[in-house]
Amino acid sequence: MQKAAYFMITSFGILAMLIIGKQILIPLIFAFLIWLLMREIKLIIDRNNFIKTKIPNWLKYLFITLLFFTTTFFLANIVIQNMLNLSKALQIYYPQLKEYLAKMSQYFNVDLSQIFLNHLNKINFGEWISRVISSLSNILGTAIIVLFYVIFIFLESSHFSSKITKAFSKNNASGKIFSVLKEIEGSIMHYIGLKTLTSFITGILSYFALSIIGVEYAPFWAFLIFILNFIPNIGSIVATLFPTIYSLLQYGDMFHILSVLIILSAIQIVIGNFIEPKWMGDSLNISALVTIIALIFWGAIWGVVGMILSVPITVIIVNICSKFPETKALAVMLSDKGKI
Repeated sequence: MQKAAYFMITSFGILAMLIIGKQILIPLIFAFLIWLLMREIKLIIDRNNFIKTKIPNWLKYLFITLLFFTTTFFLANIVIQNMLNLSKALQIYYPQLKEYLAKMSQYFNVDLSQIFLNHLNKINFGEWISRVISSLSNILGTAIIVLFYVIFIFLESSHFSSKITKAFSKNNASGKIFSVLKEIEGSIMHYIGLKTLTSFITGILSYFALSIIGVEYAPFWAFLIFILNFIPNIGSIVATLFPTIYSLLQYGDMFHILSVLIILSAIQIVIGNFIEPKWMGDSLNISALVTIIALIFWGAIWGVVGMILSVPITVIIVNICSKFPETKALAVMLSDKGKI
């Protein structure tokens, strides 16, 4: 009974910390993931013997950091411009939407115009644009915080190994900790690498499909599909719906709508259900049910960012729990087939 009480108190304390401290924790987690990614990139470029021996590590890390954040800000600028243009286009297509809804209402004998337009009339597009700009400004501010976190993690990482060795020298505990950290890093980088590759392929194929069909802002929709594919299960569905709905506003006929919906869905199904599982294999070792629960939980406390981070965080939890006798049962329950 006492253990259960301690568990409940600890759980509520951790939950409160996650909610209250999300402004600090989210940038810190992103910084940690970016640091791991940059370490992986450094290992790749170090395969060249000249770079490995002649160029100091600090210069390589500096170059990788600048390249990463320059690319990020460049993409962010493109997305901002596309979102502003998109918001203006929505106002242009508004009369066309009314006309299309009137036709649909006549066909189905239901007053769809009144139902939808009552909600659309309440939308203040000027206010919506201001909110978009404000949100993007917040993202920019967060990106700067992440950059500082990454720099300090790099500075700290040079002493990290020696600190763990000195702090956990008894009973060779440091060796066990290094083993756990190596497994966590391998699992996360495997997931991020393959997920980025499959999401990139999905985005590129979607871009060509949307361009051929003639849907406006194809680069923006492709980028949105790339990002949303990092959200397990529901991300691909939402990513398909956005350009489909926009094609309704742009064309107002079933041919273009069905073309976008069918082609994008086919791309998502082939990559998501055949290619990605084959490449991923059993490396993540997370139950499908646990993935859904993690998606809902982290989405509830951290929003869309939590959904994107749900799988990496769950991988870390499973790896850590599997290394200690007290929590090994929890790791078994969270795993895919009970093997840890």
